[in-house]
Order: sequence, then C-alpha cells, then structure tokens
Amino acid sequence: MPITGNELRLPKTVIPNNYKVNLKPDLTSFTFEGSVNIQIAVAATCSQIQLNASELEIISAELQKDNQIFIAKHSSSLFLFF
Repeated sequence: MPITGNELRLPKTVIPNNYKVNLKPDLTSFTFEGSVNIQIAVAATCSQIQLNASELEIISAELQKDNQIFIAKHSSSLFLFF
C-alpha cells in the first residue's frame, strides 16, 4: 500500500506551537546538520509520539515535561514513550 502522507503526520491531538531551528549548511558537500526544538501541546492523553523525518539522520530526540525527560527509542522511526 503506498504512503499517502497522512501516515507521516502527527496526530491531530499533538499540536506544534513553536519551532526553533538551527541549521549549519556544508555548501561543499551539499549537506547540513542542525537541531530543532519544537514546543507542543497535547490535547488528549497518549502514550507515545512517533517522529518522522524523510531523508534525515536523527541522532537523538527527547521530550521534556515539567522535570521529566523521555528519550526516544530508535527504530525505522523514532518513538517517544511515556
């Protein structure tokens, strides 16, 4: 079954409010590295958030809530379980 794009989106109950993006391009190799900090609001209880990034190598991902930090589990996608 072909991927339509909806499978790669956040659920409607996970709402991004703010993005802080830092990119460092390498114009010789046509690559880049960087980081992104996304502030989200979660409108309904959930136990995981799947992170997707087409053609990107994600080194790490974490979710901070109050004084707790949840580290993403690596697979073909990244999952935050809490």
